[in-house]
Amino acid sequence: MVRYFDRYVRQQNITLELGCEVNRIDRTAGGWLVDTSSGEIRTAAVVLATGKYRTPAVPPWPGLDQFAGELVHSVDFRNAWPFRGRDVLVVGAGNSAADIAVQLADNGARKVWLAVRTPPHLVRRAIGPIPSDVFLELFARVPARVVDPLIARLNRLLFGDLSVYGFRRPPLGLKATVEQRGRIPTLADELVDAVRAGRVEVVAAVAAVDSGRVILGDGTAVAPEVIVAATGFNTDLDGLVGHLGVLDEHGEPHGGFASHLGDGMFSIGYGIPPNGPLRAIRLSATPLAGQVAAYLAARSCTTNRVERSAAV
Repeated sequence: MVRYFDRYVRQQNITLELGCEVNRIDRTAGGWLVDTSSGEIRTAAVVLATGKYRTPAVPPWPGLDQFAGELVHSVDFRNAWPFRGRDVLVVGAGNSAADIAVQLADNGARKVWLAVRTPPHLVRRAIGPIPSDVFLELFARVPARVVDPLIARLNRLLFGDLSVYGFRRPPLGLKATVEQRGRIPTLADELVDAVRAGRVEVVAAVAAVDSGRVILGDGTAVAPEVIVAATGFNTDLDGLVGHLGVLDEHGEPHGGFASHLGDGMFSIGYGIPPNGPLRAIRLSATPLAGQVAAYLAARSCTTNRVERSAAV
């Protein structure tokens, strides 16, 4: 992946400014003023591409500041070796939580709990030779009320009834969950195997924390040495562009996954596409680049007309 990005930069002749943090973007008469840690940049067009996974988020559990153990967000989890022989509570039910729980169980953690608040949609990575996200893309134009019962029956056939292991039935169908709540399904082949084998125990959501234990939503408690918070991220765009009126009520740019927000500000990579973010970015990048080029060309024509008029 690193080699791919390096080669991409060379072939596309992209000038990188590494280690440069963007603090704020403001409108100017000539376009945009970008305040960065390396100085100001004036530009006619800006593309917001920081994505949905910019700033780690940890829920404000009551008593968390009293916890005597170690708190790790999933963004800082590199491998399971530092947690060998330790009791670990993984909080979350998405793909990061599932992968981390399995890695811990496979690599020597003494006890692994998985705290689940909203029951996830568990899917296999592939059905036969076909990856699951291909099926989701094929169903992109089919209404949720039609496709969700079919997916539910297929999952019951593939996984069976998992309620005895702590995975309750999700409140919405799979596609409705993606569309209404922005939650993608969890690829769970290895997780389901680990749970069935007793190497990962599914428990209720975290309600509170004290110095030596975590109190769960069903009134029980566990005593982990480590809490791994696979609890997601915030786009965290308020300080950057919140004053420009380009964000929706969820703090994400208007217009969906890729759009022109107006006046030469564009965005890509926000929202949850049915075909997975990396593939969706690849499919959306070329059309968005065309919009950027068209905007700059139209702006250049307007500027030239104004300059000719002024000269006359």
